[in-house]
Amino acid sequence: MEETAPLNEEQVRAWLLDHPERFPILADTLCACHPELCTDIGQSRIQNDIVSFKGGRKDLLQQRVTELEAELDDLHQRIHHNERIYRTFRALRMRLVATESIAELILLLTMGLEKVFDLTRVNLILIREKGLPGMELADNTLQEELDQRLITHDRATFTPLLEGGIETLVRIGQEGHNRHLLFGDHAQGIRAESLTPLLQPQEAGSVGEPLLVGCLAMGESNPSRLTPGQSSDLLADLVETFTIRLFKLTADTMEHHDQECDHESTEECSSSESNGSGDSNNKG
Repeated sequence: MEETAPLNEEQVRAWLLDHPERFPILADTLCACHPELCTDIGQSRIQNDIVSFKGGRKDLLQQRVTELEAELDDLHQRIHHNERIYRTFRALRMRLVATESIAELILLLTMGLEKVFDLTRVNLILIREKGLPGMELADNTLQEELDQRLITHDRATFTPLLEGGIETLVRIGQEGHNRHLLFGDHAQGIRAESLTPLLQPQEAGSVGEPLLVGCLAMGESNPSRLTPGQSSDLLADLVETFTIRLFKLTADTMEHHDQECDHESTEECSSSESNGSGDSNNKG
């Protein structure tokens, strides 16, 4: 049997320095017998601890970097999404300002929002009261053209729909027990609605609470898609632009109608005078 060559001190020392964690008791014993080795063995242990710490720290940092990258990607997506929404609202607002037709104005707002946000139904609700657009449009032939996009109510019926307030209201589930007043024949599939009030435009410097003239009703079959505060500022600005334009077009329409009536009355008077003059001449 071949004898193994004995290890010399340098070999043992080198091996222990490379693997001090494998034999901590032996290393401690060796340190007790040979104090001069303790410094080398301790340094080796510290170096291994440092390497281990750095490795763990690197893994933690890499994990955090991955998390931050995911958060940043999500933030970029939300920014792009919000930019698209802003551009959509801006384009729709510009079209509302440019339109010269009341029917087109109402269809732009209701069908435009319905299409852009893939909503189940969007309707315009106006209060039927003297001096307000709701009264002027209630019995208009626009009803057929608008395909039930416009619904009018007296103030007593309308006020409870917004629970007596003038703030945007979101109702989900069974809260909306009177949805037929908002969506007519389309109320059956609605499970949530967002109601944005329409306020009468006020002149600069006006004081007091603005007059409520109606609301924009957005209905959705999926309740989770309508949440309080969702694009509320942009929607409020859009509704304000719509209301100003609605009052302007309604006033222009009524003025034009009055002028036509005056013109017809003048023609009738002229015709009557002509007939009277002719009768007098015949008598003469």
